[in-house]
Amino acid sequence: MNRSGSTPTPANDPGRDGDTPHSRPPAGGSPTDSGTAPASEGPRPGPVTADRLETALQRLVGSTAAARRLAVGHRTGHLRLDAVWGLDHAHGGGFEAVAVLMRNAGRTAGVLLSPVRRASEVAPAADLLRAMLADRRFDADLAQAMLDPNRPFDREALVAGGFEPLAELRFMDRPLPGPAIADEPPATRSIRIECCGDADPETLHDLLKATYERTLDCPGLAGARRVEDVLEGHRAAGRFRSDLWRRLWVDDEPAGLSLLNPNPDAGCIELVYFGLVANRRGEGLGGVLLRDALRAAAGVGLPRLSLAVDERNLPALKLYRRHGFVPGAIRSALVKRLRDEPATAP
Repeated sequence: MNRSGSTPTPANDPGRDGDTPHSRPPAGGSPTDSGTAPASEGPRPGPVTADRLETALQRLVGSTAAARRLAVGHRTGHLRLDAVWGLDHAHGGGFEAVAVLMRNAGRTAGVLLSPVRRASEVAPAADLLRAMLADRRFDADLAQAMLDPNRPFDREALVAGGFEPLAELRFMDRPLPGPAIADEPPATRSIRIECCGDADPETLHDLLKATYERTLDCPGLAGARRVEDVLEGHRAAGRFRSDLWRRLWVDDEPAGLSLLNPNPDAGCIELVYFGLVANRRGEGLGGVLLRDALRAAAGVGLPRLSLAVDERNLPALKLYRRHGFVPGAIRSALVKRLRDEPATAP
């Protein structure tokens, strides 16, 4: 099972190499319109003012040119930074730590943290995260962060700031159309796969929940969000096309989901979700559904199919490798629940 649509991808992380995050439409409310941090004897975390935005972003990404691109993207509405908070150096001269929040569809928020370079920076960075996420103007149930696993102080700061480790995510991709994969008919005979992007939402909600049962893929997400919000997040990952959302039926019962979204900006199609109901695993049906996804993806015209999978999900890793996916980067996913219970539907 793949839950790659539930967590941010490295493309959302502008830090470490100067790349720009994916653009998002304006979501209302500027992070630089919230005023300044309250006066105190020493620096305290607070929203970054507009005149210091580029300085803060430079601390985040480590590059003046990349910081300028991010600031311009935000000001022109091509990129939405819903909150930019900073903690000044005690003796002036810039920011000790910077955190950015970007709201996503499905009541989640991606969080970026400036590099934590030494142990003495862990506590200030954690204070900054706690202060920013305590601001209830952010209408989200879950905050998410992605880290290079080789940055231990970043992880310490996030954990001290209230985040919990979720999974080590392995990113994989394969070329399209790529090598042919022979069909391996399972023992079950009554099988059909149909487009389901325009299906009744309630039936999709029920099937998605059923695929979560006894999952090996990010089990810590169970109950963290409403299923409706999860599906909304999947729709917003890349460009939704109803014909690329596929539902597997076995013996006239729904048995699995494969959700593909093109992402032309990244030059790929993303497998944003892939899962089977618990009582149909181990029957060879994952291969049937994945081969159908490969055929559907090959007709889109993008060169690669990409996904992310929990490193603990050994059956899924084996399935993807068998179908030509090549392992790539690994990232640590951490989450923080912003409410005791997910928000109820309006």
